Amino acid sequence: MRNGVANLVSEVSGSPQYHLDKIRQLKARQHNKFEPKGDPSLQNSLEMARSLLKYNFGSNANNTKNSKEILVIFGALFTSDPGDIHKTIGNLVKDDIKVKVIGLSAQVAICQELVNRTNREEKNTSSKNYGVIMNESHFKELLMDCVTPLPLTEQEKEFEESNHGVPVIKMGFPTKIQPTGNSSIGNTDFTIEFPQLNASFPTAGSDDSSDVVQINHNMGATTTGVAVGYQCPQCKSKVCNLPTICPVCGLMLILSTHLARSYHHLVPLRPYKEVPISSTYESQFCFGCQLQFPKGVRTTSKSKGKLESMTSSRYRCMKCSKDFCINCDVFVHEVLHNCPGCENSK
Repeated sequence: MRNGVANLVSEVSGSPQYHLDKIRQLKARQHNKFEPKGDPSLQNSLEMARSLLKYNFGSNANNTKNSKEILVIFGALFTSDPGDIHKTIGNLVKDDIKVKVIGLSAQVAICQELVNRTNREEKNTSSKNYGVIMNESHFKELLMDCVTPLPLTEQEKEFEESNHGVPVIKMGFPTKIQPTGNSSIGNTDFTIEFPQLNASFPTAGSDDSSDVVQINHNMGATTTGVAVGYQCPQCKSKVCNLPTICPVCGLMLILSTHLARSYHHLVPLRPYKEVPISSTYESQFCFGCQLQFPKGVRTTSKSKGKLESMTSSRYRCMKCSKDFCINCDVFVHEVLHNCPGCENSK
């Protein structure tokens, strides 16, 4: 947001490195024309994000394969909009686009209304989707909370139950296409064949993010960017970025890396169950870190009250029957997302 205008820094892309490179380029400039300045316009930013999501992933009427979310990091205490922002909020609700807001200064009433309406919450109620940071660590905590995919709604659960299971989603894994250069022997002329790409975003982005190609006669070819495209496996049309929906046949196009990053959200690891207190245990060491567990406790009539406040310090996977300590249990479920015991038995 800059002087009431929403500027697009990086186009829709499934590559985290692409967005990091764009941010580093902005940070390296001495005079950054995208630096926030003047009055912000929340409406213009929401409209631009809404158009990007609708163009790349379809509307709620013709696509139910994915959830569409917008994260707003808002540092101002007001918004200067050219029109009625409540109509924009209504359009977001109609397109089933959910908005989360992280405030950098204080809570703003219009942001609270935006979060409540798009997430279908009660009016003027505190929401976990809107938080104001207290320090740097709190900001990181709020930001990481937005990474977790949204849970299924009651309507989606009823739809799955009525159809006896989760519907099959058809996806395509496109092939990467790069420009090819041809030259004849004894001739300095260069012929470069670039793939004709279909735009996978409604705007051309910034001038600095556009790929510029200059071809000089008898001087070869100089490129200031790399033109890379992806070919749809179904209709053979070409798109610029992934993930997106093919503009010709409507097939959802992704890479295997996108599926791998979201796999542990689609099939979450089952929680471990605490092993009850006993005088003897099958395992003496944690299967993850190999630290020794505490020994068993003898059960007597006098120690019943103490046993209620004690723990075995063992948490067992019900699939592979391996025991883990509390630290490994937290690490496996929050970071690794795979059980070492189950992976070792394969």
